[in-house]
Amino acid sequence: MTDQEIRIAIALETGFSGCVDESCDYRKCQHLHKESKVYFPEPFSIPMYPDYPNSLDAMREAEEYAPLSYWEMLEIVTRPGFRQESDIGRNSIRGESLTQRLARVASATSRQRAEAFLRDKKKWKD
Repeated sequence: MTDQEIRIAIALETGFSGCVDESCDYRKCQHLHKESKVYFPEPFSIPMYPDYPNSLDAMREAEEYAPLSYWEMLEIVTRPGFRQESDIGRNSIRGESLTQRLARVASATSRQRAEAFLRDKKKWKD
């Protein structure tokens, strides 16, 4: 997925309202919208929309909306050699200690966290 696709998908999953008023917090928007269609301005670079694939701070905010299964998916996505959906059942790490797995998850990049978030929600496109 492209950065823009990731940003849009996570914004939708975390409550994006479709408001383009720059003074509005997009998750707590109180404006009345005439259309139900979600609108994303082009280019998708307005600062109020977090840059999930490139910002750990943005992903930390998104993780507040993640279920516990997200952490399991993050552990899978950070496994050495993980490439795509078909690798989920494979690539189990035998002999790896809990400490090693936790260290791998703790050092996950924002892109890996974004991928795990969207895979867990079944929104990731290979």
